[in-house]
Amino acid sequence: MPRIEKIVMLGDSLTEYHAWSDLLEGAGIINLGVGGDTAAGVWCRVKGAAARRPDVIVVQCGINDLGRGIGPEEIAGTHRRIWTDLAELSPGSRIVVCGLMPINEKKFGWAGPVFNNGAVRRTNEMILADAASLGHAVLDLYALTADESGGLPDHMTLDGVHLTPAAYEVWTRALRELLEKI
Repeated sequence: MPRIEKIVMLGDSLTEYHAWSDLLEGAGIINLGVGGDTAAGVWCRVKGAAARRPDVIVVQCGINDLGRGIGPEEIAGTHRRIWTDLAELSPGSRIVVCGLMPINEKKFGWAGPVFNNGAVRRTNEMILADAASLGHAVLDLYALTADESGGLPDHMTLDGVHLTPAAYEVWTRALRELLEKI
């Protein structure tokens, strides 16, 4: 297995708000997370991510789409465009697709017809199965972080969506383990 020297983290605020420098020893990390971004916004930044010619591109987005009423099917379609364009523009890069984390509906204070953990699970089912069928590595963050009720535990979230250091520790550890295998 070739050594991973450069990793691009591409996503929304959940990506942006973490210092990924301790992810993988010896790897340079480029954090291209943007707070409030949707999957369509991430797609608009694909060329910039691919131009960096990383060994690995980690994609995490979609929770803001649900919050804006965009359904799982549309999010999954945009994810596919992201991966297709990344693969075309940076053919030497491995793509890792992270599923959406659950939300803490009680702490967040509201959930809508599309913004709830049922929609998060449906979105994940589509994007993770599709990504795996295309040969991309997948990381099911929902399975790693959901409590017995299917939500994000209180100790893992600041406001029902954004993450605490405990949640980032789980994500970082799981991503590190996955990267060591690819």
